[in-house]
Amino acid sequence: MKTEILKLDEASSKKAAEIINGGGIVAFPTETVYGLGASVFDEKAVKSIYAAKGRPSDNPLIVHVADKDHIEQVAREINNNARMLIDKFMPGPITIVLPKRKEIPDCVTGGIDTVGVRIPEHEGARMFLKACNVPVPAPSANSSGKPSPTTAKHVFDDLSGKIPLILDGGACTGGVESTVISLCGEKPMLLRPGLVTHEMLESVLGHVDIHSAVLENGKVDKAASPGMKYKHYSPKARVLIIDGDISDGEKVYNLCVKMKRNPLILWNGEEIANSNMHADTLMNHNDTSAAARNLFALLRRADDSGFDTVLISAVDKSGAGLSVMNRMLRAAAFTVLTKNEIAFLDENKLKTVLQNS
Repeated sequence: MKTEILKLDEASSKKAAEIINGGGIVAFPTETVYGLGASVFDEKAVKSIYAAKGRPSDNPLIVHVADKDHIEQVAREINNNARMLIDKFMPGPITIVLPKRKEIPDCVTGGIDTVGVRIPEHEGARMFLKACNVPVPAPSANSSGKPSPTTAKHVFDDLSGKIPLILDGGACTGGVESTVISLCGEKPMLLRPGLVTHEMLESVLGHVDIHSAVLENGKVDKAASPGMKYKHYSPKARVLIIDGDISDGEKVYNLCVKMKRNPLILWNGEEIANSNMHADTLMNHNDTSAAARNLFALLRRADDSGFDTVLISAVDKSGAGLSVMNRMLRAAAFTVLTKNEIAFLDENKLKTVLQNS
């Protein structure tokens, strides 16, 4: 199969919609990351999303709709909390998990009775969805487990030959996937952090619990949201999180060099400006929103440049930082080196860390 890339406009949206309504799959941009979509009512097409990505079938998909009126095509019940979030944050980078309508196939939701639904803020995405005239379930348009795609090229690198069309809307402005909040239990539960932050959710709903899977490597039997159950966002390079200052990062970097590894360090730009290390700017002045925009592209660039180890600065977990730490932890298989551990780190101990994680 030849994969075509077309600039996102009215004509290409119509062509993409024809593919969707004809039982095919298409990659399209949103403000968060690029998605890979199909018609929600076409089980064969939905299953082809899983096949193209190599995605486990019990990992649910988020359903994208063009406007608020279409949410009722997907969810059988919209409670007061949901209506408040819809009014406040949609369109936007937020997904609300609600009880699903019986018409929604189980293959969309990973076999559970709830469904995540969102309205993208990206105008081009909504133009495409309106042209489809059907809800579109879409995970990130990448090979399963790899860093999510924030440009059309990222999608092409992963899925060329597996999908017919990529709509190119430029680089994504958000950089991390949507916030996912479940409103199906007794209390609101944040399942995946994003740029609609925990603090923003609580300003509308009051207290919102955070699922333990956001920051801990625990077992999840059935995931109500993508990003809860499996390893995600990982480059080929080994990722280690450094919970310390730049001197700690430099120590680990130098140990990697002594071990004949090829490391890259991702840090605050002002702290690595005059460094002799191979380094790239994750953010400047601890701006976690910038870290969110940059993270996946930097991880992909590390692979493209041949680095085998990525050392990345931990970030503050308030605001957008919670979403960044969530993605970094999964990319690093939850391997974090603290300042105290680094003080006693040597080549043998680092070798053990790299082997065991």
